[in-house]
Parts: sequence; structure tokens; C-alpha cells
Amino acid sequence: MADRLPPPSTQSPSPTQSPSPTQSPSSSRIAGAVIVGGIGSLLAAALLAYFAYAATVVDVPDYGGTYIEGTIGPPVTLVPMLAQDDTARTISALIFNGLTRFSADGTIVPDLATRWEIDPQSRSYIFHLRQDVHWHDGTPLTVDDVLFTYDLLTSPERNDPIWRNVRAEREGDWSVRIFLQNNVYIPLLEYVTIGILPRHRLGEVGADQIIFSPFNLEPVGTGPYRVEEVAEDFVLLRANEDYFGGSPHIRYLKFKFYPNAKAIITALERGEVEGVSYLPSSEIDRVREITDVEVYSTPLAGHTVLYFNLHRSTFFDRAIRRAIAHAVNREDLADEAQRDMADPLESPIMPTSWAYTADVRRYAYDPARSRALLEQTGWTMGLDGVRVKGDARLSLTLLTTDLPGQSELAEMIAVQLREVGFEIEVQVNGPSVLLNDFMRTHNFDMALYTWLLNGLDPDPYVTWHSSQIESGWNFSGFIVPRVDEALQNARNTLDQNERKQMYADFQRAFAEEVPSLMLLSPRYSFAVRTTVRNVTVPTVLPTVGSRLSEVGSWYIKTKKNVLNVRGPLEGWRLPFFS
Repeated sequence: MADRLPPPSTQSPSPTQSPSPTQSPSSSRIAGAVIVGGIGSLLAAALLAYFAYAATVVDVPDYGGTYIEGTIGPPVTLVPMLAQDDTARTISALIFNGLTRFSADGTIVPDLATRWEIDPQSRSYIFHLRQDVHWHDGTPLTVDDVLFTYDLLTSPERNDPIWRNVRAEREGDWSVRIFLQNNVYIPLLEYVTIGILPRHRLGEVGADQIIFSPFNLEPVGTGPYRVEEVAEDFVLLRANEDYFGGSPHIRYLKFKFYPNAKAIITALERGEVEGVSYLPSSEIDRVREITDVEVYSTPLAGHTVLYFNLHRSTFFDRAIRRAIAHAVNREDLADEAQRDMADPLESPIMPTSWAYTADVRRYAYDPARSRALLEQTGWTMGLDGVRVKGDARLSLTLLTTDLPGQSELAEMIAVQLREVGFEIEVQVNGPSVLLNDFMRTHNFDMALYTWLLNGLDPDPYVTWHSSQIESGWNFSGFIVPRVDEALQNARNTLDQNERKQMYADFQRAFAEEVPSLMLLSPRYSFAVRTTVRNVTVPTVLPTVGSRLSEVGSWYIKTKKNVLNVRGPLEGWRLPFFS
């Protein structure tokens, strides 16, 4: 017979008596918990092993982190319509939105406006606003803010030569109509990229008083970043989590101010900053030696031009101008004189523009062809290597500025021209002296000058229409009736396809006549530490201030993400993966 367990006692054990195993149910629970926990651990380990085998896990962008950039500053304002320096324009572009904006490829796309229509008869544009936009203080954006901003821009206090020809009026509750007045050409879709200001914060403050108000350095905008703190040596921005375009990944942007680029690069080497806002060509090699830093470069709207003074007899003959075009090696100028800080350029309209055409006469680097053209025009080689025609020597003065890289560029051009028989003297002046004392007065043989453009609109009227010889920037004195007609007609229409054809006619005439030589388009370079990921930059910069227009896609923090699971658990997700 099997032994029987005694019945449970009805008496409590004495304090000195240890309870027997049969008298302690908690011990069983503990043992069971250990067993269950062990089994759970084994299952978890097995599950993890299965996911490691069957799942694809990747790092994906997360929100957070701080990006610290060294820049030259400090700015005197953060208000878009008042911003004059690159730092102010860059920061204000992150705080405010315009009706339109430049996309990464340089085209105009909606921003605060969802769409627009063009009325050619009244020379006006109707912009329809988004209805989901709020200022950083939570107040909704309205048409009143847009009208208020354009009242400031067009005010007599500013006396802006462009904006004074603009008039804005309400067109319903969520639309505004903007008129172009006085038959003045304005690339309006670019101009309305300027940031809209909040009427409820500025009240009755005039355009000339904003800079004296607290709003000047502590503005409230609608942009992807809001002002968190402003100090003497930095500005701190915080991501706008309610941004209508989606919150940026990087939580904070801190702009630290330094006196010059060299000081910023030193701060980068010391680990004080994660980025450098601008790299001069002379400093790029130094930065590239820093192992965890990447250098980025992108075309900047602008061009370097070798102007010919068509009032001088040497340039009367088009063959001389063509000979110079064949003698200049743009590739070498870009690689050696500019240290890859520029791209070769042949057209007065940038290759990235919708108005550009490649269907024009070309002038490849060909010194032999250059010499042949000079021989055909009667310029024969003298004993000292300088060409002569009768008693005249083929001698020219080349003027340039003392800005970085310009004198080196001029000297290299001079060497190339000397090789085909020109006698060239290079003279260096300050930029304002060269522009006002020589170029505006047409007192030069050749002049080398680099321009930075304010936007991407291709209109070259002020630089090449004959009406601009005395009052504008037609420094060469270029006069061709069909060019004048094309440039004027392009200003008289708002139809882009029509303008494109007219600008193609202009480019073909320019290439035939060679009134000046387009040489280079500048590039803008900056540096970012590799801890910042997905650093994307526009394919072309309309202005330096648009450099960080794609910063919303940059990120520092990451998280794990399961892309897919194969096998019987396909479709499952682990709770600690997003």
C-alpha cells in the first residue's frame, strides 16, 4: 500500500519550528516562476536569433541632436527684408517662408501658396494660400499677413526700385493678387520667395523701424525652425514640430560666430563646431585633411566675365574676339586658378537655367586656330613674340580686382594670350574702383569681373541691351538690334515658353558676336562633420542664403527599423524596433 501523507495540521507551527515543504505554496510559485522565466528567456533568445536570421534591420533617421555651425557674424538682423549679409540671410531663411521657394533643382515651387495663376492682360499673379499654417506663437497665417508684408516692402521709406512697382490686394479670404505696375519687368515668382512677416506681432511698426524693435533679432516666423536663444556669439534655433512641411530631424541648429573663415576652420579642428559655413579655395585642402569631415560644393548663381571694350579699335574686328576665345583654356582656369571652386562657362545664361540652349557656336581651346585668325586679320608675329600690324603692337591692359583668386586668374589668362602673340599687362584695383572708375566709364581694354546673381531668373537685359550702355551694366558697349529685340520682347511676356525662344535667339547672337568672353561660374563650398548624415545641397544656389534649404532632411540621431521578416513570422515586428 502506498504511503499516505499525513493530513494538514490545524495548528500553526511554533515560532521555532521550520515549516515543511508541504506547508509552503510560495516556494512552488517561485520555482514555477523560475521555470517560466527560463522558458521565456529561451523563447526571447530564440526569437532574437530567428529575427537576426530572417529579418533585415537597418538604421533610419530619428529626431534629435544639435548641429553647430561656425559662420562669420554676428548678423544685425534676422528679418528677411532687412538681411544683407550671408549669415543673416541663411538664418532668416530657416525662420520664415515666402509664397514660393526654390526647390533643390532651382525651380520655383509653392511654399505658403498652394498654387498661382498668371493674368497676362492685367500683368498680375493670383496666389492661393495654404490654410494650415501657423506662426511660431500658434496664431494662424492669414491674407492680412501677406498684405502687411507687401505694404512694408513697397513703402516709401524703403524706396526699393523693384518693389515700388508692385501692388498687392486681397482676392477673397485665402488669396492675394499682385500687380506689376509701370510696365517694369520683375521676376515676381522669385521675388515672392521673401519671407512673410506677422502683422499681429509688428502692429504699426514701419519698415524703417523694424530694425530697432525686439522683433529684429527675436522674430516669429512660420518656418521649419524657430528662435530659441540669441546671444552675442551665437543664435540657437529649435525645430518647429508643428511645421506644415514636417518637422526637421535635427532638433537644434546653433550658429556660432567667428571673425573669419580661418578661425572657423580652427574651431572645426578643435571639435567646437560640426560645420563650416563657407570654405575659401585656399582652405579646402586644409579641411580635407580632417578625417571625419566632408567637403560639399555646389554651383552658385553667378559668372566670371572677361569684358572686351568694343569702343577700342582692337576689338572692332570680330575675328580678334574669336581668336581670344580660342586662346583661353577655361578648364585650366577652373582647375588651377580657381582650385575647383568654379566650373567652365560659355554662355551668358547658366547651363542649369530653363532658358539655356546648347545650340550655339562653340569656341574650343585651340591656340593654333587662334593664331590663324590673328594672321588672317593682319597681325603678324614680331621678333619679340608680340604681334604687330604696321607700327601697332597687339598690346592690351587687363584690369581685375584684388578679391581672392582674381589676380591669379587674370595672370593665367595673360599667359594664355601671350602664347598666341598678345602683349598683356595686368593691373589690379579694388572692386569699387574697377567698377565705377573704369568699367562704368568704359575706360578699359579688357576687364575681368565676377558677379554673384540674386536669384536664377535668366533675364540679361541690364547687362547686354544697348539701352544699358550708359546707365546699366553693358560695359562692353554691345549693340546688336536683334539682341535688343529679343531681350525686350522677353520682358514683355509672362509666358515662359516664349521667353525661352527669345533667350535662345539672344544666346546664338552672343556666341556669333563674342562681345565678351564668359569664363566661369562660381561654386560655393562648405564642410560638415560626418556625424551629420544625409547632407544634401541644392544642385544650384540661387543665393548663398539658400544653402541650408534642404537641412530638414539632414539627421544626426538614428533608430532601428525592421524592413521585413521572412518565413512563418513574416509581418511580425519586435516591440523595441520601430
